[in-house]
Amino acid sequence: MNGIAKIDVWEVKGMGAAEDNKALVRRFSVEVFDEGNTSLVDEILAEDFVDHTAPAVQPPGREGVKWVAKMFQEAFTNWRTEIEGVIAEGDTVAFWGTGRGVHTGTFMGVPGSGREISIPGMHIIKIRNGKIAEHWSYNDQMGTMHQLGVKALG
Repeated sequence: MNGIAKIDVWEVKGMGAAEDNKALVRRFSVEVFDEGNTSLVDEILAEDFVDHTAPAVQPPGREGVKWVAKMFQEAFTNWRTEIEGVIAEGDTVAFWGTGRGVHTGTFMGVPGSGREISIPGMHIIKIRNGKIAEHWSYNDQMGTMHQLGVKALG
C-alpha cells in the first residue's frame, strides 16, 4: 500500500506542475496575442527566450514575440485563438488550435481585405523556472495567404 500512496502523491505533484505550465501557456496565448498585452512578454518569457521556427523577418527573442503580437493586433480585428487541445509533460507543453479574425489591416505585406480568416497551428513550448524559454510551431502559412487572396506563384 505504501508504494501506491507514494505514486499517488507523486502524480498529484506532477499534475500541479503540468497544470501550472498549461495555465502559463494559455495566459500567454490569450493575453499577449488575443488581447495584445505585449507588456506581459517580459514577465512570461525567459530573458534568453528562443523561437526556433520564427520567420527570418522576425526579430529574435522577446522583441520578436512583441513584434508578432503587434502585427496580429494591427492586421486582424477580433483576433481570437481557440485552443483545441493541450498536453503537458514535465517542462513541455504542446497545444493545437485555430486563430481567427477579420483581416482589416496589412498582414505580411497584404493590405486588409475584410475577409474572415482562420489559421490552424500547433505549438510546442519549453518552460524553465516558470517562464517560457523555447518555442516551436507549425502554422498553415500557404493556407493563410490563400485566404488573404494571394495567388500562388506558378
